[in-house]
Amino acid sequence: MTKKVQELALQYVKEFEEASGCTVLFVTKSGSKLYGTDTPASDTDFKGVFTPTREQVLMKEDLDHFTRDSNNTKVKNTAEDIDFSLHSTYQFFHQLSKSETGGVDVLFSMFRDDTIVYKNDNFVELMRENYTEFLNKNMKSFIGYALGQTKKFGIKGARYDELDSFYNEMKVDLEAFGEDKLETKFLLFEKYFNDNNTKYIKMVEARGPKSNGVSRMEPYVSVLGKLFHSRVTVEYILERIGKLYEQFGNRTKTIAGTETKTDWKAASHSLRIALEVEELLETSFIKFPLKDADKIREIKMGNAVFEDVVEEVQDVLAHVDELLLNSDLPEESNRTKMNEIILELLG
Repeated sequence: MTKKVQELALQYVKEFEEASGCTVLFVTKSGSKLYGTDTPASDTDFKGVFTPTREQVLMKEDLDHFTRDSNNTKVKNTAEDIDFSLHSTYQFFHQLSKSETGGVDVLFSMFRDDTIVYKNDNFVELMRENYTEFLNKNMKSFIGYALGQTKKFGIKGARYDELDSFYNEMKVDLEAFGEDKLETKFLLFEKYFNDNNTKYIKMVEARGPKSNGVSRMEPYVSVLGKLFHSRVTVEYILERIGKLYEQFGNRTKTIAGTETKTDWKAASHSLRIALEVEELLETSFIKFPLKDADKIREIKMGNAVFEDVVEEVQDVLAHVDELLLNSDLPEESNRTKMNEIILELLG
């Protein structure tokens, strides 16, 4: 990052505060320059957090976010261009409660001093001291974003192929047993899994519903990470898997088993996000720059074998599914702690 780029970001901070009356709390480099996957041609993304005034909140005049782009043309950004965005404390904590990638990245950027360009020491200290309170295992946003990127270069095809075979074969064997409990037909599932080398659809054990305050390990059928308890009905699992099957859509069905033009940037994003959520579930932390930054950068530049990238993303996402089964992260973030910090910053 050149001195000119950093000065421009600081200028945007000053202009935003003067125009809005809000107080900027934190600004960091984000994107590739946070992850360590940037190239000499990369522009600089900045993300940050601000707090409105108490009066603005009471009068319902507070802003949710602010964005600014140094490049007002339709020409692609250069290394001297910046994208600058800020979110209010309320929106920032909302992102964290949903495990959205933008909020999670900003949270852990607070532990990488060399990317921070502006900070309120009290705010950063509060976030560092309490960061575990803001985490949860609702990883739908993270995983959804990773899968969204895979649509651009065909990774979803392998999952669709497996689901297609499973759904169309098993529904023939199961449709006559609609009201029966799933556990009574486990032998059919076990036979299928023995006859087919499935990776994303399998029998697993996970903690079941609590009874008298105690939760035991119980058998489930896992379909692309979605768990079906042994006591649901056959009709229920067929209905849910059918909807999942339909959700893949015509685009995925077209991609499956075909060659597509590789979007290497999307491929690098998909692997990077999958690795981030894997690290978060394993360690309750994400360290920047990412430990696999060099590999991700090479993929972004097209210096990789497509099949290898596909296989690694599939393996990481499968591992993420397993980690989610036994994660110690809470179901929800500590909203009380979040509200305490918001109120403290409002003064």
